[in-house]
Amino acid sequence: MVHVFLEKWIHERKPMSFSLLRLLEITGLFCGVIFMIITELILLPLLLHANPHPTHALLLLITTTIMSVVLSGGTVFLHSPFWRFFCVGSQLLIVSRAFYNLLTLGFSTIVVQGFVGNNMVLGTIISLALLWGLRLLWEAMLDLKVQQIPGIYAVGKFAADEHFSGKFNDSPESFFASMRTNNELCVITESKIFLRNCPLHDELLLFEFVNSNLNGSPHRLFSKVLSSLDRMSIPYFSLTTFEKNYVLFKSSSLSMSKHSWQSVGIKVIIHE
Repeated sequence: MVHVFLEKWIHERKPMSFSLLRLLEITGLFCGVIFMIITELILLPLLLHANPHPTHALLLLITTTIMSVVLSGGTVFLHSPFWRFFCVGSQLLIVSRAFYNLLTLGFSTIVVQGFVGNNMVLGTIISLALLWGLRLLWEAMLDLKVQQIPGIYAVGKFAADEHFSGKFNDSPESFFASMRTNNELCVITESKIFLRNCPLHDELLLFEFVNSNLNGSPHRLFSKVLSSLDRMSIPYFSLTTFEKNYVLFKSSSLSMSKHSWQSVGIKVIIHE
């Protein structure tokens, strides 16, 4: 019974909206600030004053360095809007407190008394710069792109023994794909080609994954295109030919799809 409800939930899920995305980001930002307030203002001072031995101070310095690297990694590489902004909120508080102390206490006092905070600021800045540089380099090496194919498309479902008749023979340049099984005949092409009163999934946009397949095997990075849509709960149809990979989704999901792709370094070419 559990898998039945799970399948029902998966098929009935709705695409994430920008309002829900912003709510998750704001919530994550707030929780990140609260987490860092508790960590920096309560836990770290208690640990430092309770055991002021130099070895303990060194361990505390190492701990804050690791924390800076981990938070920076979450900011750069995490795709979850909540957890990514959780890391952003924590880092914002670190930098803002250091800047406030610099204005109120002066540079020399901060260097002598605030080594833990200074270490987190330096660790955060250096880690962010290095990790963003590595991400940009990796994305440049992969050079992933999706390109919109002009037109409005539809997926039509027919009886398995039906001979589909449309206008596609008169327009050989139009995108057309079909698949027949024992139970159905599925046709994907432009909406205007279908006859009226056909069972359709209409108002779809078609995107081509620019990177070609190797010897007919689906490109391994095409899964990144699909997983980005899954992460935003965007329903889609995927299609693979010998050379290329394609994905279709509702035109209403274009903004969120573009956002999800760009967040993982996939360039989007859209035809207005």
